[in-house]
Amino acid sequence: MSTPAKSDKSGQYFQAVVFGGTNTQQAFTGTAARFQLSNGSCSLIEVFATQDCWIKIGNSSVTAAANDGTSKCIRGGINYFIGIPESLIAAGAIYISVVRDVSSGNLDVCEAV
Repeated sequence: MSTPAKSDKSGQYFQAVVFGGTNTQQAFTGTAARFQLSNGSCSLIEVFATQDCWIKIGNSSVTAAANDGTSKCIRGGINYFIGIPESLIAAGAIYISVVRDVSSGNLDVCEAV
């Protein structure tokens, strides 16, 4: 859910995102791992990786691969906010695949509510 919030300093309104959905941690290695978001209607996720990795969002057959032109590079130690495509929300099943770049690590995913 996104809620308008008023800034005391500027008097302008901005969108605030509420993260209170399911948090998932997925270990990643040189072999692509895949997991399903618990909320099939989630439109926004926050991701954080402990090491550089590649992710791809899709259906139950999605597979991430390094430098394949369709997977997104996630740099370790940086929070990313990623919108979920409408077609996946309409299908009601959202999957994320992750594979390491060089070193294995963990990918933390928080679903917006």
